Amino acid sequence: LHNGSVPTLWHLMRPAARPARFMVGGHRLDLARVGIDLAPPTDYQPWSIPAEVDTTAFGLSNSGHEVGFAGLGEAEKDALLDYLKLL
Repeated sequence: LHNGSVPTLWHLMRPAARPARFMVGGHRLDLARVGIDLAPPTDYQPWSIPAEVDTTAFGLSNSGHEVGFAGLGEAEKDALLDYLKLL
């Protein structure tokens, strides 16, 4: 979203699974979900100082942009994500 409140495209397509809090900054990429790796290995060293995104804070809501995905099943969402990876 425009405010950076959704960590991956996978989460964008699944509003109920969007995390309320997550870390950004220097994280590995999650190539499967196209975004930030929310569970990097314990020995991973971020290349910058991570900061927490708290989507309950004013202006950082992660709600919205649900209509386009509401009618899609899980297989269709996965197919769309695979297509977007090709772009």
